Amino acid sequence: MENQKRYVKLSVGHELVGVKYEYKHFLTSTCTESYSKYLCLSTDDAYVAYFTMEIFDTDRCSFKFYDGPYKDKWLTYNGGYLYVQSDYSYLAGDFSDNGSTVKLFTIRNGTKHWFKKGNKYKNDACDNFFYIVTTTNESDALTFNLTDISSSLLDPRDRPISNPLKKAYFFKGGQYIQFDIAADRADEGYPKPIKDNWPGLHAFADEFDAALHWDNEKIYVFKGSEYIRYDAPTAQIDSGYPKPIKDNWAGMDGFDQDIDAAVNLDKGKVYFFKGSNYARYEIAAERATGDSFHIASYWPGVHFLNIDAALNLGNGKVYLFSGSEFIRYDIAADKADEGYPKPIKGNWTGLDAFADGIDAATAF
Repeated sequence: MENQKRYVKLSVGHELVGVKYEYKHFLTSTCTESYSKYLCLSTDDAYVAYFTMEIFDTDRCSFKFYDGPYKDKWLTYNGGYLYVQSDYSYLAGDFSDNGSTVKLFTIRNGTKHWFKKGNKYKNDACDNFFYIVTTTNESDALTFNLTDISSSLLDPRDRPISNPLKKAYFFKGGQYIQFDIAADRADEGYPKPIKDNWPGLHAFADEFDAALHWDNEKIYVFKGSEYIRYDAPTAQIDSGYPKPIKDNWAGMDGFDQDIDAAVNLDKGKVYFFKGSNYARYEIAAERATGDSFHIASYWPGVHFLNIDAALNLGNGKVYLFSGSEFIRYDIAADKADEGYPKPIKGNWTGLDAFADGIDAATAF
């Protein structure tokens, strides 16, 4: 059978299973600032857990996590068990098949940790935050349901973000260039004026500071002390904008005007750059940490004095632009790739008109 791509969601009873973001560590007795991600059974502060499913034949299929802590990891079903590969060994485990349902557990020190509604793991140093019960009795396990929602992804609020990203957009002054990610080159006929092609962006059409792609298909565009929220599916500005950064982005002291660049790393964190410093914004907490950090100290291999634009193409890399150069940064390795910086000219086909510098960039 030819591979078929489907979208499925994970649920338990009438509750969606999503990803909950906490400032707490599952395995330690102390809180942490690492902002770990966990699979949770509560709908509070949770996102829908989407998967990409490919059916190979009647006995085998795979599920690729669309978002969350297992993003881009695969569940492989061969007729008896489902198994998830995880960067976090204590979250890896088997998924025992039971008809149309799966039962999930993790392994910690040889003990099976079954998820069960109504029980929470208690971390003495933190609040209750994780539904879990430790048992070796499979009958106590919670049953998860996988539901095919391919035909019902109509509401943009319920739809996963485009994957893979199709186009990148580079902005300079009042112009922009549309870049085809798959073809690795700019589309023909660019640059074009922003004001004629981005409805509702007239207030920012001459130039702006940064553009940021959010997970819900919204584009946030920043200029001076204000920002607007642009709805990508409808190509319209949401009502009520522009709004002041200061009153709507908590913890952004020092970054509430004249931002240089912004990028969403798809890990529950957004990074704002200004001068030689950056601020980290936690999406689930809806606030920045309140501190600024020196870029060169925490982004190994990035020695630009400032970042003009930052771009996440969904390929595990972040592209940081400064003047006529750019650096390719590996998200997983947490360092710049070897051989950078490189000139924009000669490395981004069709971007020659912006080869001396870019004001902002985003992709969706």
